Amino acid sequence: FSKPTKEDFLKVLKYKLEFQNINPEKFEKDALDFLVYNKKSVREIEGVVNRIKFFSEGEAIQIYSLELIERIFKGIVKNKENLTHNKIIEEVANYFQINKEEIIGTSRKTEIVMARDISIW
Repeated sequence: FSKPTKEDFLKVLKYKLEFQNINPEKFEKDALDFLVYNKKSVREIEGVVNRIKFFSEGEAIQIYSLELIERIFKGIVKNKENLTHNKIIEEVANYFQINKEEIIGTSRKTEIVMARDISIW
């Protein structure tokens, strides 16, 4: 098996949209490209379709523009280039209200071990 291409993911996306009674012809090309950008599995495509269906229910959407799709996925799409191990550790430390040094340290306290494990994964 070879890794699916962008075109493969586009075909899967269109099929899944049709399966959910969403007309893929209503999507601008830029919107479709945005939806398959950086997708690595069919499961991710299914998640995209489910989110679109959820936000589309009860709405009479004529065209799914790039702007509409960006609004639907606002807060979901992150710039992966800005993600560093330091930022992950800082966010986990803030969430658990502990020091960054405690996560990096050798303590075996339950809350610190949990924070450390989350930082790793």
